[in-house]
Amino acid sequence: MKIEFSAPLHRILCDKYGFLVFSSSPSEKEKEEYLRVCALLNRDDLPFTPYVPVVYERKLSNITSLIIEGAVRFTDTGLPLGYRYDFYKARYIYKNYPQEIKVYCKQVTRKILLQKLKQFSFLEKEDLNV
Repeated sequence: MKIEFSAPLHRILCDKYGFLVFSSSPSEKEKEEYLRVCALLNRDDLPFTPYVPVVYERKLSNITSLIIEGAVRFTDTGLPLGYRYDFYKARYIYKNYPQEIKVYCKQVTRKILLQKLKQFSFLEKEDLNV
């Protein structure tokens, strides 16, 4: 049985759909937690893999953008559930904040987000194998 892996989401969104990616930095809380765990275990070789919020934007015109926001959801006990995404269209008319917002999906998984994006076939770049 052959197992095929999909490309990372940022690669699909950037290469296939033309989104720009804006990621943030790890929070101070995550940095402190990492240092605390390293000290407790007396190890300095642990990998630091924070979950940072990410935003993807695809400008459709001077005033309209498609935006995807991703953030990690956690259980009540603090275990990560993985990224969940919000996908919406924002129109900026004469202001720096959106005047109109149309939400396409909220708090969805990567799979559902990609299914929703397939409905926007005009976004797809031609002749790309992603």
